[in-house]
Amino acid sequence: MISQDTKFEILFNRLPHEIRELYFSTYQSPKHHAEGSVYAHSKLVAENLPDEWWWAACALFHDYGKLHCTKFQYSKKYGVKISSIGHECFAKYAIALYQNLIPELVQPHWEMITQVCEQHMRAHLYIDGKMSNKKKRESFESLEFFNEIIEFAKADERGRKMQDGLPVGIITVGIPGSGKSTWVNEFVKAHEGWVVINPDSIRKEMTGDISNQSRNKEVWEKAYLELNNCLVNKENFIFDSTACNAKTINTIVSKCRKKAILCFKIFDEKPEVCIDRIKRDIYNSVDRSKVPEEIVYKMYENFTDVKKYVESKFTVLVEDKRRIKE
Repeated sequence: MISQDTKFEILFNRLPHEIRELYFSTYQSPKHHAEGSVYAHSKLVAENLPDEWWWAACALFHDYGKLHCTKFQYSKKYGVKISSIGHECFAKYAIALYQNLIPELVQPHWEMITQVCEQHMRAHLYIDGKMSNKKKRESFESLEFFNEIIEFAKADERGRKMQDGLPVGIITVGIPGSGKSTWVNEFVKAHEGWVVINPDSIRKEMTGDISNQSRNKEVWEKAYLELNNCLVNKENFIFDSTACNAKTINTIVSKCRKKAILCFKIFDEKPEVCIDRIKRDIYNSVDRSKVPEEIVYKMYENFTDVKKYVESKFTVLVEDKRRIKE
C-alpha cells in the first residue's frame, strides 16, 4: 500500500527539474504559511487528504500558480508583504501542460482535479462565511465537484502552520550614494523587529573611521556572524551593503539557504547623482564612506551586470505603489 505522501512524491518527481526547484525555492508569507515553501505546504496538504492518486494531484497543482505570481512588495504602511493573488488561475494551465506526464495514475479525474484547484480559494471564503452574496453561494454550491472542493479546502487549511516560520531577509544592492542606507533607516523607523547588518557601521566600530579598509576581513567576518545570529534567533534582517558583486551575493544567499526567506532591494541610481550625494554628505559632515569618484564609476559598471544577475535568479522587493498612495 503506497502512502499518500509517497503518492505525492511520485507525482512531484515527474515534473521537470526546473519546476521542482521552483516548488522548493518559492516561499509564502511566514505569517500565514510558517511551513515555508510551496513544496512544504503542498506536501502537508496531500498528507491531510484521502489516500487516492487524484487527491495527491490536487495537492500538487493547487498552488502551482505561486511559482509564477508570488510578489514581495514594500510599502511604508505595511512593510514587506508576500502575496500571490490570482495564483489559482494558473492551475488549469499547469494541468494541461503536465498531465501527460502522469496520466495512468489519476485518470479519469482530471476534470475534478482542475475544478478543485481552480475553486479552492473561493471555498475558503465559503467555509469562513465570507461569501455573503446568496446567488454566488448558490452558484458555488451547484458546481459539479462542490463536495470535493470543500473537502480539499479543509485539507488546505490543515496544511498550514501559523508559528515558527522562517525570518525574512532583505539584501540591498546599489553603489555608494544610491540611497540604500536612507531607505533602510526609514524602514526600521517605521517597522519594529528588524535587525540591520551594515559592514560600514562595523568598520566604524572596529577602526573608528567608516572609510578605513584596513580590517576588512574582520569586518565581514563580524557581519556574517551577525547574520548567523539572526538566522538562529529567527529575526527579520536587512543586510545593508553595496553587494555589487556576485561573490558577495552568493555568499549571503548560501548562508541563508533554508534558514531565511530572502529578497533583494535594488537601488539603481546614476553614478553622477551618487557622486553628488556623497559630496553633499561630506560637506554637511555626514559620517559616511568617502568613496572616490573613479571607484563609484567602476562600481556602477559592475552594478549593471549584478542587477541583471539578481533579477534573473532571485526575488526582488518592489514598491507597492497602490498602498503608498493610501
